[in-house]
Amino acid sequence: MSKSRCKKCSKKVGLLGYECSCSFIFCSKCRYAEEHNCIINYMEKERKQLEKNNPLIKAEKLERI
Repeated sequence: MSKSRCKKCSKKVGLLGYECSCSFIFCSKCRYAEEHNCIINYMEKERKQLEKNNPLIKAEKLERI
């Protein structure tokens, strides 16, 4: 069984490694995107998902009598 290592600090993580969306495995200290300079832009990804799930709804204008 091969031991996996953290992509940033090369620490052995074994089964306790965290897999990031950039498809690398990190230890508990390096798992956050800011720590390992992740190439995935999470803010843009989440913003697009919010826009998709919450479309803008506009009511029609009322006609004046």
